Amino acid sequence: MVWPMSMWQYFLDHVDLETDECIIWPGARIGGGYGGVHHEGRLQRVHRLALERHVGPCPPGMEALHTCQPRPRPGCFNIRHLRWGTHGDNMDTARRPLITRATRSHPDGFDRRRATPPT
Repeated sequence: MVWPMSMWQYFLDHVDLETDECIIWPGARIGGGYGGVHHEGRLQRVHRLALERHVGPCPPGMEALHTCQPRPRPGCFNIRHLRWGTHGDNMDTARRPLITRATRSHPDGFDRRRATPPT
């Protein structure tokens, strides 16, 4: 099945938005939660198409990596959150610990995770 032109047009219209926020693909999802679209006769991952469109073809031995903060979001196709990298780079990013405001320590040493001030 080929996506309706409106879905492909959505991709073309939104892939280069000037925002630092994640742009989550509203269409079909394929393995791992990645956005998917039929393009050039086959099902392709939207984030990879976005990267190829704005940066150029994938270099040999590289993958499309998400750099979303605080943790990669497979449905995101914001070009500002994507880069080419090795499989090892991709695995390092996937293992990155989740860091949020709730787990950061204050400069005075108060750790919100423990919910008690230092003595």
